[in-house]
Amino acid sequence: MINYPMFSYGSNNESALTRGRIKVIGSGRINAAPDTAMITLGVVTEGKELEGLQEENAEISTRVIKAILSSGVPRDNIKTSSYTIEPQYDYQDGKQIFKGYRISNILSIEVTRLSEVGEIIDRAVNAGANIVQGVNFIIKNSEAYYNEALRAALRNAQSKALTLSQDMSIKIDRIPVSIIEKPSERVYGEVNLFKASAVTPIMPGTLEITAEITATFLYV
Repeated sequence: MINYPMFSYGSNNESALTRGRIKVIGSGRINAAPDTAMITLGVVTEGKELEGLQEENAEISTRVIKAILSSGVPRDNIKTSSYTIEPQYDYQDGKQIFKGYRISNILSIEVTRLSEVGEIIDRAVNAGANIVQGVNFIIKNSEAYYNEALRAALRNAQSKALTLSQDMSIKIDRIPVSIIEKPSERVYGEVNLFKASAVTPIMPGTLEITAEITATFLYV
């Protein structure tokens, strides 16, 4: 939140508290290309023998990780997002019948070479990954873009206040006496994938960075 102090204007030392106020909402939008993709995929195995099922999942997951590493992704960019073991049941005649376990090992892969996202997904699938939850495209260091959108939001607020002052035949100060910044949201774009096919086409497109402020202007 940005808070500006109250100002006094005029040769007669007129108090800002006695002047009229106009409050407007200003918004700014900037489009920018993402620089990072977050791929979420993993290995799901099902069976009755838990120990053997864990070994099977671990073996397949290891192959998947090796395949991702072979495509040039640094090891530090591959993290376990979740690992779950869930008992599975059938219901017959109102009774719960145990049928086995379901093990899910979900990985999160950070990729900066966006043109290779589809190839990385295909390699992982070919190595045994059987669930691809999706791809999130983000701008990792979006502060500079957000600041640009914030400046655009201020210009938008000033333009609105000036338009209102002209319609009402009043004189308005272009510098606001207060600005309240709406908290920004994380900038990302999402691609949901249900099935990968070689080579899976992934188009990152552009992301929209937005800023919004409430600005108060004095007038006479």
